Amino acid sequence: MRFERKALRSRSSAIAESDPVLFARQSGCRFQKTPDAPMLWVFHRGHVWLASRFAFLGFSNTFGIGIGAAALHAVSAGAMGTLILEMMPRVALGYYGGPIDASRITVVMFWCVVVGALLRTLGAAGAVEDYLLSLLLGGLICTAAWFLVTLSYWRVLVPRNNLAG
Repeated sequence: MRFERKALRSRSSAIAESDPVLFARQSGCRFQKTPDAPMLWVFHRGHVWLASRFAFLGFSNTFGIGIGAAALHAVSAGAMGTLILEMMPRVALGYYGGPIDASRITVVMFWCVVVGALLRTLGAAGAVEDYLLSLLLGGLICTAAWFLVTLSYWRVLVPRNNLAG
């Protein structure tokens, strides 16, 4: 049992130590200069979610704070949700041959996934009084983002029958 605790603490400290490295690496990208380029700032926010996951996990394991679930929400809804949703319009617009610029609805869906992930993560961290409500609202807002991407890029996502017969 002693060995397991020691191994857990050393792994936790390694996770906690990797967090500042990710934040330092991200700070070199000058994301504060990209507010006018939504396709870029949402990408940076996805990477901040990844670093936040390590912060939550490191604090949870090192100090015994029960916010391990926040790490799960930060990586799933935050990092994965943001980065996957960010790539879908980029790939769809590139495939369709249009300019890779974010429309207003694309910016709205980017904000939806960021706010939804934030609600889920804060609820899991205990920062919100009603965890289930924050989970439900965060999930609904994230679902709205995925619904918007489906509506916006329907013509690219659904194949057309181009057989000339």
